Amino acid sequence: MAAEIDRSLASVRAQQEVLGRLAAARDSVLARLESGTLGLESLVARVVELSAMAASGPAGDLGSVQGLTDELEGIRQGLAETEEVFRRALSAYHQTSE
Repeated sequence: MAAEIDRSLASVRAQQEVLGRLAAARDSVLARLESGTLGLESLVARVVELSAMAASGPAGDLGSVQGLTDELEGIRQGLAETEEVFRRALSAYHQTSE
């Protein structure tokens, strides 16, 4: 009987550890998603600004377009990293639940 209780207690502790890791992974993913969202909102504002400038005449500032391109690439990389963190967290969860 004591051995069964010890195994049950070990199982509950392992589940609590998994919960802690998943909560930490969730917080990390949410922070990364929020950062990506803010970056996209910034890009939208800059694209609107460039569109307004283009409508009023020739847009000679290609540096702004390059800046948008660089920022968009950074956001893409951030989202790819977020996806990887999320996949690792799910993988860890599936491995411990088996």
